[in-house]
Amino acid sequence: MYYQQALQPNELLPALSDSGECLFVIRAELPLRPYEVAVYRYDNQYFLLQDEALFAQIDQIANEQLGDEEDILPFIEEALEDNHYILVEKAFIRLDLSTLQKMKDLEYVDILFYEFIDSWGDE
Repeated sequence: MYYQQALQPNELLPALSDSGECLFVIRAELPLRPYEVAVYRYDNQYFLLQDEALFAQIDQIANEQLGDEEDILPFIEEALEDNHYILVEKAFIRLDLSTLQKMKDLEYVDILFYEFIDSWGDE
C-alpha cells in the first residue's frame, strides 16, 4: 500500500528521514526549462529514475492519496532492471531542494511523495 501527499520543498527532507522506502517526484517550471525528477529511496540508497513510463504512471495516479503499491513498484523495478537510473547522494537531493526553495521566479513547484507502508495491520 502507498500513501501519497503533496509537499513543499522544505517539507520533503523531514519526510525522507521518516521513511525507509519511498518515491518522490518533483516538477517545477524553471525560467529556462521544465525540471522533472523522480527519486526512489530504498533504505539509505537514492535512485534517480529516468523512465518515461514511470512519469506517465504517476500522472495517472496523481490524484489518489491511498493506493496499491503495485500501481507504482513494477514501474520502479522496470526502470532499475533496465538501468534507467543513477545512484545519487542525499546531499545532492538536499542541494536541489535548497535551490528550489530560494528561487523566486518559479511558476510552480509540485512535489508528490509516495510512502510505501505495510497494510497487514489494517486488514
